[in-house]
Parts: sequence; structure tokens; C-alpha cells
Amino acid sequence: MKFSCTLARLFALTATMTTLGISAQSDAHAILTSPTPRDTSAANKTGPCGAAPIVNGPNLYTPGSSVTIKWNETVNHPGCFVVEWSKDNNATFTNLATVKHTTVGAVPRPYSTQVTLPSGNCQSCTLRMMQWMLADDV
Repeated sequence: MKFSCTLARLFALTATMTTLGISAQSDAHAILTSPTPRDTSAANKTGPCGAAPIVNGPNLYTPGSSVTIKWNETVNHPGCFVVEWSKDNNATFTNLATVKHTTVGAVPRPYSTQVTLPSGNCQSCTLRMMQWMLADDV
């Protein structure tokens, strides 16, 4: 999927994984509700993990397991939401799911998607959900 070069902002919600564990972070106009965010900030606008201190420990998962990611969009923006995985301490990310933006219902607008975590143990993996804010819905 090709994204517009004119995207206004990129909001990252991340979950840092440590040896079979994940912890998550909230961000900007979308608030991660599950897995448990690793911080309580709703204003992180820098990636991949924002600048807020980690206040929640990692969530533990088995490699290869299915995980439901849930979040609320708090400000309506066209674009999409992307769930990605990094196995190399945030150096590169692989797309696990892309969720279309909807205008159905009022904000805060709930979203969720199910992803399958990659297999293999990991010392510094990250699961992140990003809101791509674009000129149009993808």
C-alpha cells in the first residue's frame, strides 16, 4: 500500500516487547486501550516510542500467538491505522495489519484488529499501532 507524501502527522502507539513480552504506548489522536499502554500519555507525537516515560511493565505473549489490538480515535482524521512489528529494537518495521478509517459513529470511535505475532523469541521487539493522517481515507 502506498501512502501519500503529504501526510500531515504520524502518530505512533507502540508496545515494546521483551523476551515474549509486550508493553504498549498511547499517542496523540488515537489512544491505545489494549494491550495495556506502557505510558499514560495521550500527547506523544514522536516515533517510534514517544518521549513519555514508561510507567507500565511489559505484557507477556507467546511468539506466534494472536493478539487483539484495541484503540479509540479521539479526533476524526482521514487516513488509516497500521499495526507493525519490529524485531530489531525499532530499526525496521513489518506491517501486520492495516485498518481502514471510518466516519461511522461519534468520537471517541473504537477500533480493533487481530494480529498474529511473529514466531521466535525476541529481546527487544516492538509492536506499534500508528495512525496515518492523510488527505483521504485509505
